[in-house]
Amino acid sequence: WKNGENHLVFNMISGTAPDFSTVVELQLGNAMIAGAGFDTYTFRENFDVSLPVFSPVAKLAEVKDTSHDRSWLVTSSQLNIDPYYLNELQKLSHQYHESLLILDACHNRNYSQRCDVNSGQKYAYPEILQETIFCIIFRGERMSQFVLLEAMAANCIPVVVIDGHVMPFKNVIDWKHFFCFHNGRPLEYSDGCAQ
Repeated sequence: WKNGENHLVFNMISGTAPDFSTVVELQLGNAMIAGAGFDTYTFRENFDVSLPVFSPVAKLAEVKDTSHDRSWLVTSSQLNIDPYYLNELQKLSHQYHESLLILDACHNRNYSQRCDVNSGQKYAYPEILQETIFCIIFRGERMSQFVLLEAMAANCIPVVVIDGHVMPFKNVIDWKHFFCFHNGRPLEYSDGCAQ
């Protein structure tokens, strides 16, 4: 073991209830960690490897035809989001009901189905993400979320609302290139942002 030197430890879902800590709860010494759910306090720059949380349903969201128009501007499809964020989204949906879709689990708790929190209408998931331009991703109990990989598979532009999260493959992907700014303000999609 030699205090973990020249070892790589995979930590795909770190932490246990109730705090879901982002720190591996083992004595790792000098071992590298490849895993999902790092935050800026636990990630060792140029040493650890940040991975996405694997989603077995992401392949269902893969887009074959990118030429079709998308029905929704913004979708929130993450399960069990913080009630504060859900409340804020619901307030926005009253004003922007034509462009904001808020989905949560249906009563049957089938992961491949989501229901509109306002109307109760059912949608096939993750296929509905193919009909959306922007997908909102919040922090849940854990830092990383399945919905990031699902949104990216659907060519839905992720809007990540998580402080301190280390994005997957941060050492090789400059995630700032996925966001657009103009004179200090975000560009609108119609201005050519992220096309």
